[in-house]
Amino acid sequence: MSKKHSNSIAQEIVFSNKLLVAFLLLEGAAVMLVELAGARIISPYYGASLTTWASVLGVTMSSLAIGYLVGGRIVDKHKSPTKLLLYVLFGTALSTLLMPYLGNKFMFSFLEWPLELNVLSLAFIILTPTLLLFGTIPQIIIKLRSNESHDTGKIAGLSYAISTAGGIVGTFLTGFYVIPTFGITLPLIFVSTILLIGPFWFLLVKQKKWYILIYLPLALLMVKHYKLKQKYKQSAGIRVQHYNEGLLGQLLVADYPYQDRNGEFKYNRMLMINRMAESTIDPQTNEIIFGEYIHLMMKAIDPVADGSDVMLLGLGGGNLIKQFQKRNFNIDVCELDQRIADVAFEYFGVKNDFNLQIDDARHYLRTNKKKYDLIVFDVFKGENPPAYLLSKENFEHLNSLIKPNGIIAVNFNGFLNGKIGKSGRSVIKTILNSDYQLRLFTSKGKENERNMIMVVSKHIVDYAPYQNSKVYAELYSGQLISDLRDYEIPVSSVDTADALVLTDNKPILDIINVDAAKNWRDHYNLYYTNNFINQGIPMFK
Repeated sequence: MSKKHSNSIAQEIVFSNKLLVAFLLLEGAAVMLVELAGARIISPYYGASLTTWASVLGVTMSSLAIGYLVGGRIVDKHKSPTKLLLYVLFGTALSTLLMPYLGNKFMFSFLEWPLELNVLSLAFIILTPTLLLFGTIPQIIIKLRSNESHDTGKIAGLSYAISTAGGIVGTFLTGFYVIPTFGITLPLIFVSTILLIGPFWFLLVKQKKWYILIYLPLALLMVKHYKLKQKYKQSAGIRVQHYNEGLLGQLLVADYPYQDRNGEFKYNRMLMINRMAESTIDPQTNEIIFGEYIHLMMKAIDPVADGSDVMLLGLGGGNLIKQFQKRNFNIDVCELDQRIADVAFEYFGVKNDFNLQIDDARHYLRTNKKKYDLIVFDVFKGENPPAYLLSKENFEHLNSLIKPNGIIAVNFNGFLNGKIGKSGRSVIKTILNSDYQLRLFTSKGKENERNMIMVVSKHIVDYAPYQNSKVYAELYSGQLISDLRDYEIPVSSVDTADALVLTDNKPILDIINVDAAKNWRDHYNLYYTNNFINQGIPMFK
């Protein structure tokens, strides 16, 4: 091809303002897709915590900033901005395509590092190459559109406005439709392919640059990775029954093999959100297998009479509500994610005979005028506590929703000692500072293996009359919880001197809970995540 013909191709693109506008819209939308996909790639390993999102947002903004800076300098020195745009699009297509591979490749490379540095490093590896290249695209397009005009400022402003408009559309489309419908890998393959159309045509077809064909085997590799359901069905061990991606996290239902106390190999069915087990049942009977805290919770609410009005925040796999149904409670359930409710009904044998509200728990509490005998907090999202529900302001508001002898029962992790237990001690201090009485019960085992049930009320709950009650409270070991004193930690023994009173204007619970969250996450990664990987089951679709 002659140099003259090559230049004519370049000019054809330069003067196609509609094409440049399309590139800007695509760039803005693709940046948001990449950012959200990056967070979703990381969350099955390390949760969708404040740490994860802060790392993703920080890496996104810094990568784009560097891209803007580098792009502006390179484009001024490059003889052909058009060719530069084609090369950048080609590089962006490759890096976008490789994001799922990088996610699976490097996720366990930094486990020994502090959580913040771990997640930040992963976000950097997954996102920076792609977003840095994306950041150069607006600079190149501004240069191309400014060649024939003196209105550089106007063109720059309009270009960033168009890119931002694409980002707005991309955010809503990705969060509400693309990722929930297609997962992570397939949209990235699609965007990568769209980005490649221009470079493929002009660099390969017109200029015979054969190196661009490197994209094809990489694309085939990613398509093979995308065949998630086929891989699931082929697994002889773990049997995945349901998989779904949403903006709030990955939802997975898996039948997981285990050995019971008689030495017999069976399956338990696990509901996993971002690969953290939320509920576990026997798929043959739909009854609880593991879940000592469920039985402890039922014993802790023993004073609540059968047929009482109950509010449950967080449905999960429905282990708690099944026990509530046995006691004929009148139940209102608030669940944030409709997908979880659908799974509970279809895979966990939950009977839909209660009032289900799909809503944010804090909003539901603020708009609900009904009074209850019992309000239960079971709203852990993975390893992360619901910070906005455990504030002083929210506990004070709950006083208007419980009857005179009503109980608030809060499920929390079992850490109480040292730095790692500061979050638990802070919740305790917040409750006491909100003018409540409190009793603490923990399941057996080490702190990182147990749950803590906080029984909150205006008057101290007396369990003496209920020590030998027949309320269903059988542990997996076959033992019955009869005397709660065996599980109680005196509140007076908990040193809250360094603890904080949690408030709405200082939402610090996620920060002081980092060590506890990492401990729980590491535990699940050690036992479950590695087994999923070893059986060839991808962490994300």
